[in-house]
Amino acid sequence: MKKKIKIIVADPAGNITIFVKDHFDRKQYPAVAGQLLAMDSLRGEQVAFILDTPSCGRAEAKMEMCGLEFCGNGSRSFGLIKAREMGIRGKGSVNVDVSGCDEILTVEVDTD
Repeated sequence: MKKKIKIIVADPAGNITIFVKDHFDRKQYPAVAGQLLAMDSLRGEQVAFILDTPSCGRAEAKMEMCGLEFCGNGSRSFGLIKAREMGIRGKGSVNVDVSGCDEILTVEVDTD
């Protein structure tokens, strides 16, 4: 059975990250990521999953890389994605909770 999922493809520095907007259990991450990375048209190198709720009240958003590792480019891209969704125009900052990091990260963004 095929399922359509919502994704955002980001290319922060030649390291294409595919962000999955739909919720999946962590056990499903490798299978979902494998299928997305196999799609030549996306040219993805890594997959991140956007979660509904941050585990900490100080963060506006949370994401997990497929392997639950930390990724700087993924975190930067995620901050920009969330800033745009939050309606930030121009320069601003977004606090994000990302896998592989024990602290909340502040991502400085410029949506222009």
